[in-house]
Amino acid sequence: MLVSRRIFYLILILALLLFSFLFSRKLLLFLQTYPAFKIKKIEVEPKDIFSPEQIKGILGIDKNTSIFSVNLSQLSQRLQEKPEVKRAVVMRSLPDRLLIKLVRRKAVAPIEKGKYYLVDREGVILSERNLPVQELPLIRTTIEDKKRIKVGEKLENHLLDKALELVDEFLFSEEFRIRRVEMVSPLEANLILEVKMKSLKDWEGRNVEIKALSFPEGREERRRWREKFAFLSQILSTTSPEEVKYIDLRFKDLIVRRK
Repeated sequence: MLVSRRIFYLILILALLLFSFLFSRKLLLFLQTYPAFKIKKIEVEPKDIFSPEQIKGILGIDKNTSIFSVNLSQLSQRLQEKPEVKRAVVMRSLPDRLLIKLVRRKAVAPIEKGKYYLVDREGVILSERNLPVQELPLIRTTIEDKKRIKVGEKLENHLLDKALELVDEFLFSEEFRIRRVEMVSPLEANLILEVKMKSLKDWEGRNVEIKALSFPEGREERRRWREKFAFLSQILSTTSPEEVKYIDLRFKDLIVRRK
């Protein structure tokens, strides 16, 4: 009797599972073909990265596409394959809208290598240009194989990583604006800094060349590195642009090389 009851419940469970499977397939087919669920509007934030037609082309959506026939994860991945997009989230909004939130990759510097390649903070190549971008610091570094520079891909280069660390360090500086980074080696860099301090009337708006060590890893080493740059304003206050060739911060004592 007990065995018969077990067989009965097993058959019942299998029947329910089969019914659910068949019903779910019919329900999904209904949702994918019902006219009210055809995608009629795509809302994208921000709006200035892609046009509506570009979005439809990237996602492969047309007037007959149902809101239930798309895979949201796949749509997000397609958008993130574009060099302009760092992160993308695609959501359904019933009955007939897709909502898309994009995080834009922001160019922080061009790399000079024959042409100029705009990169973001992660080293992803965003675009290729014939001229530099005046408002961004220029990076000069060794890239042995130019074929490795491909728009939309991350450029794996240790010297570039070190240069981007230096760009980061001066991003919010109230004293200096970094204009150029030239990586001499993984440990040393030549910098061109624009002086922003109004208190230094002779230097304000002028450039000063700095020879410095790369941005270090350890906390104490970073503190000492920053202390040298903090002392730089005092050095500039006792000199003029006409007499300074460069200032060397690589050693224990600061060295002013005069013209």
